[in-house]
Amino acid sequence: MSRARRADSGKKIVFRVSNEEWDTLHLEAGDIGISTLVRARVFGGGIRSRDGLRRIAALHLIGRRLQMLTEHPGMDVGQTAAALTEVRTAIARLSKDIPSADADDDTVS
Repeated sequence: MSRARRADSGKKIVFRVSNEEWDTLHLEAGDIGISTLVRARVFGGGIRSRDGLRRIAALHLIGRRLQMLTEHPGMDVGQTAAALTEVRTAIARLSKDIPSADADDDTVS
């Protein structure tokens, strides 16, 4: 028996990425998948609920990390600096995909 033909789901795009880019794509895409991530980036598809939930979870982890720092004021300076660097990096990663409040501002300065 032959297989039933698959419905045409649109055109396919194929491109090469480095190993580092591949890892980054998988990390950023998470559960939503690379196709969904690329569509959202290229076509500005807004935040999907799963994306929003992932960001909320990431913010929660950042908050827990900051709470840990406040609960251990005698922590080694190097550990504190490393933790703050992790927090800053996580915030930067989250904020790069969130539009600025100024982007919607139509007023001229």
